[in-house]
Amino acid sequence: MRLDISRLLKEPGSSMPFEFRETLENLNLGGERMDFDEPVHVQGVCQYTGKSFLTEGSIKARYTATCSRCTADMHASLDIPFQAVYTRGARDEGSESYPLEGNVIELTSAVADELLLNIPMRHLCSPDCQGLCPVCGADRNRTQCGCGDRNEYDDSFARLLKITGESEGTDKEE
Repeated sequence: MRLDISRLLKEPGSSMPFEFRETLENLNLGGERMDFDEPVHVQGVCQYTGKSFLTEGSIKARYTATCSRCTADMHASLDIPFQAVYTRGARDEGSESYPLEGNVIELTSAVADELLLNIPMRHLCSPDCQGLCPVCGADRNRTQCGCGDRNEYDDSFARLLKITGESEGTDKEE
């Protein structure tokens, strides 16, 4: 996503619209891959302030993710606003601006950053997803395994039951 700003350099305060539909490489966030289903749509306006270039607009993306409960592939979409500032010279460590070299703004890094910042921490294929059975691993959305009906405790909690004086299936009232 390369934006030629030669025209803007002639007149501070000037602006120009832009629009891109490009396929981005798949992103990886904390081990979870984000595979894009279609080209990412970016549109907005670039304004030359005299010292820097301000880009504002929106990003629309459809992608495939993994449900955090049942591990099924699912489709999701993002429609987010974005804003990025480009300045000449190297990017300082604490700077929120992107470096500008020559007369071309490369929007790809800013767009990828915004997508990564706006991806939900966990994806759910549906709000009522039952997830996987912790005992047998069956997908509870597709089958009832019966493991949930068993009243089994992990041995690591046996000592806790002795300390509290509670036994399986009883509730202690105070």
